[in-house]
Order: sequence, then structure tokens, then C-alpha cells
Amino acid sequence: MQEGGSTDLSDLDWTRRPWDGVQAYSDSKLFDATIAAAIARRWPQVVSSSVSPGWVATKMGGAGAPDDLDAASVTQAWLAVSDDEAALHSGAMYYHQTPVRSPGRGARSV
Repeated sequence: MQEGGSTDLSDLDWTRRPWDGVQAYSDSKLFDATIAAAIARRWPQVVSSSVSPGWVATKMGGAGAPDDLDAASVTQAWLAVSDDEAALHSGAMYYHQTPVRSPGRGARSV
């Protein structure tokens, strides 16, 4: 959903525009990925990554979501504890343990 996020910082708390839950969530996902990349760039000794768990069947995602709910947290756990060289690529966004392009460039494998 980060692909639909807006970089407009003028109304982060949604007080001057009508509430849009989907847009707010998309914006927050984009900001999460941006912050992770900025930390990786600013402090190269720190591994900082972001994760897209996919569209999973939750209350928010709905019962028809196509991604596997059980697999959604695997990437987060892998990044947190793995010594796998692939998990140590700082600044990357991951989807199912695979680095993907950053938001704004589309979520394609890199």
C-alpha cells in the first residue's frame, strides 16, 4: 500500500482534510519505508530495513486477501534474528524475504 502513499507533510495529523483511512495507512507505510532507508543511509553501521507483509486476511485486509497470513510475519522475524547475508542488506524493503524496489518505483524484485 506504500505505493499509494503521499509525501505531503503539510497535514500529518489529518486535521485540515477529510479523514481517509486507506490513504492514511498508505502514507504511514511510505513513511515507515522512508525512515528505514534514511536511517540506513545516515548510520551505515546500523541495519535498518522495512517490510511489506503483503495483503493478508486481517480485519483490515479482509477475508479475500490473497497473501498467506501465516507467512506475513516470517520476514520480520528473519530480519530480526538472521545472520543470513541477504537479511543484512540495510535500507532495503522486503516482501517474503526478498528485497523489493522502494515505494514510488513499484514493488518489483531487485
